[in-house]
Amino acid sequence: MLESKGLKENCTQIFFANKVLIEAVATCNADKKRYTVGLTVSAAGTKLEMQILFRRKTVPDELNERPEDNIHAWVAENGNTTDETMADLVNTILLPHLLKHGGGPGVGKRRTLFIVDGAGSHKGSLFKSACRKNNIDLAVIPASCTDEIQLVDVAVNKPFKDGMYFEWAMWMMKGPHKVQPKSGNRVAAGFLDILRWCKKAWDGVKRETILKSVEKCYMQVDPGERFDVEDRAEEIAHIKNSDGPEKEKKKVKVLKSKTPEELAKLAKRKENRRKRLEREQRKREKEQNGGPKKQKKPVSKKKRKKKVARRKVVRRKQKK
Repeated sequence: MLESKGLKENCTQIFFANKVLIEAVATCNADKKRYTVGLTVSAAGTKLEMQILFRRKTVPDELNERPEDNIHAWVAENGNTTDETMADLVNTILLPHLLKHGGGPGVGKRRTLFIVDGAGSHKGSLFKSACRKNNIDLAVIPASCTDEIQLVDVAVNKPFKDGMYFEWAMWMMKGPHKVQPKSGNRVAAGFLDILRWCKKAWDGVKRETILKSVEKCYMQVDPGERFDVEDRAEEIAHIKNSDGPEKEKKKVKVLKSKTPEELAKLAKRKENRRKRLEREQRKREKEQNGGPKKQKKPVSKKKRKKKVARRKVVRRKQKK
């Protein structure tokens, strides 16, 4: 198990199995750098693609211009999942997996049970409508049941976080990393480094670990005699009646990273908009300087013929 302990003078100590790997390493001063990783697994032990949210207001160029890595990167002001990101998880991560196994939208398709915790982003209208559209039944885990039936927390999060910490420790020891010239501290890891750590840590989670957690969380087809469901209808009704009016939550702005093709389309749209604004600006300036243009009267056919005849006469005289 890797551990880190903070020391004085912006240093940290890295431990592995109670042995000191590094006595003192200058920190990156990136303690406030925060990101959320969304992990999704199936009861058959399949690991689905990851969704990562960074705490930022704008999407950095590193995320937009990176090659395809099967990681869905978002940015959010608070770094947490929202109703919009959960709806995107259903449409871009969960739906392709369901289509391979006979699920998805349409009559006669297999229905899917999606188990989530009680976070606020799991109760939004966009997320629920995406689930209904794709024949997904939503099951919210009750409070105080995380250590019993929340599969990811029971067995998946620990090996994933251990792998993340191991990748971070190897990066702190071996690099490559830059050093700040004034303070001598190391520059914080880039977004691509974090995505690489997440991918390696996710690949390190074994399928057998997920299958054991499925059995432990009673998610098999036949959970066994130990799994008894108590009738709590009166308690649930009392909880619903005691709930007061829902408070309006502040809407968090979220943005998703774009592929190179989407960036090219966006740049072309911006360029067309810029040209249109320039044309409108030139038109306004002409109207302000010279006033409105006078409309020319239409020329009759007789006058056109006379002009043509005069030109012909002038050309003959010039030739002579």
